[in-house]
Amino acid sequence: MKKQHIEILSSVGMVLLLTVLLIAVNLANIPQENIGFVLSLLAFILVTTVVGIKLANIPE
Repeated sequence: MKKQHIEILSSVGMVLLLTVLLIAVNLANIPQENIGFVLSLLAFILVTTVVGIKLANIPE
């Protein structure tokens, strides 16, 4: 699989992950919903960082 295809698939997967996390926070009905949104964004940033580092190590 080409690196470009992996980048596209990982980007789509990360957007889906963020969407699922935000929906889960919305459905959880926790009193402090803002904290859930911040934690979802933090998880998204961490996953994006790890995937970016892994993609940087893949040769063309």
